[in-house]
Amino acid sequence: MFNNILERFKQIPMEKLYLWLAIPIGLIFLFLMPPFQVPDEGAHYFKALNLAQGQITCGGQVSAPANYVSLPSDTMLVKIKGEDRKKISGSKIKEALTKSASEEMVVVPSSICGASPVGYITQSLGLKIGLITDAPPLIAFYIGRLLTLTLAIFLIYTAIRFAPFGKIIFLFFGLLPMTVQQIASFSYDAPHIGFILFFIAYLLKLTVTNEKMSQREMWLLFGLSLLAFNAKQGYFLLALLVFLLPKTKFLSTKQYWLYTISFISLNLAVFLFSRMFLTEVSAFAKGVDPNAQLWGVIKNPVNFLYVVFHSLYKNFFFYFETFFLKPGWVNTSLPDLLYIFMAGGMTLILRSKEEIVSLNTRQRLLLLGVFFAQLLLVFLSMYLVWTKVGAERIAGVQGRYFLAIMPLFIFSFYKSKFSFRSEWIKNNISIALVVFLFVTFIFVFINIAQLYYKGLSNYL
Repeated sequence: MFNNILERFKQIPMEKLYLWLAIPIGLIFLFLMPPFQVPDEGAHYFKALNLAQGQITCGGQVSAPANYVSLPSDTMLVKIKGEDRKKISGSKIKEALTKSASEEMVVVPSSICGASPVGYITQSLGLKIGLITDAPPLIAFYIGRLLTLTLAIFLIYTAIRFAPFGKIIFLFFGLLPMTVQQIASFSYDAPHIGFILFFIAYLLKLTVTNEKMSQREMWLLFGLSLLAFNAKQGYFLLALLVFLLPKTKFLSTKQYWLYTISFISLNLAVFLFSRMFLTEVSAFAKGVDPNAQLWGVIKNPVNFLYVVFHSLYKNFFFYFETFFLKPGWVNTSLPDLLYIFMAGGMTLILRSKEEIVSLNTRQRLLLLGVFFAQLLLVFLSMYLVWTKVGAERIAGVQGRYFLAIMPLFIFSFYKSKFSFRSEWIKNNISIALVVFLFVTFIFVFINIAQLYYKGLSNYL
């Protein structure tokens, strides 16, 4: 009997397995994580509240019940005697859960002016339901979290269902602890991750099928891209993935180029238009000058690449932790062994999965190239608006920013025949060894000289 149950369990489709796991895990996370303890959740809450009251940009002002506006401060964690960290106040939570919407109306603070409304549809809907029914503000808050979680789970479930291969990859990224934390919150990361995973899966499905693309499929892919790349702006380079589609999917070469170029151009145009329409003039932190940073990148792109690599090297463990989960406002780490277990277990399971992946070398290289291009764009955006001029590291980048695009990196190698071996090196091992050591020690000596000898350039 046990063997029969085990065999039936093995036959469960991956998308159904995801639902069975994501729903209870997501609901536990939704209620276990205290209000506004997900990064920037307070700012996302005010953005959604503005949208719920009809304000799309930061150009005007709208009002809402006083206790809706004060909810983030009303539910703040408090210091309890004998405890190292602040804890939830039961009395504050009870009041926010039971006290109806205030009759007093106050102005809603502006927040995240440059964010697209696409990333806040479910959050603002949850708050609107609360406002219409005069529900207590914390009830409306949890309705917003619940609707956002529901949307994200549906999108990831659909992605797994559509994926022609690598379903387990989408399942993993839909259930990483950091993913679950974000999709069970007010963050725009929820629709961002869900829509991008759905877009990648649907594109892969269209890529490997033998049939010609229909007009309906073309429009659906384009519409999906607009939602995916604008739920959280700055990911428009993913539009280059349209080149995964082989020319044989189209009626002619002309149609292929017309569709792919239009696909990329329209996505770029929507991004630029939304930036001009949504972004308000705002003050940056002291020492931050986007124009100076951009001009520096243009004059010396090599230096910018060095700053990126330096940031990756110095902040690797921070990115690693914030990719898997650094709870709350990324100020608390999980046990080291748990991070090792998550990374090692995920790698082992993916390596052990047997399936055929219908991607040729060109498509895999495209996936890898788009991944690195988008990764650089994320660093560039934070370099421009979050990093002081002259800084050696890029500030503000977190591992969670790569949750939606990391499957591109994995798919570029997943079940491939790449062996990371070179026939030339194999046949010329001594020459390769000498060249490697020569280049290595040239840079070692230069760095030692620069470290210990003042004014080295005067001797050269």
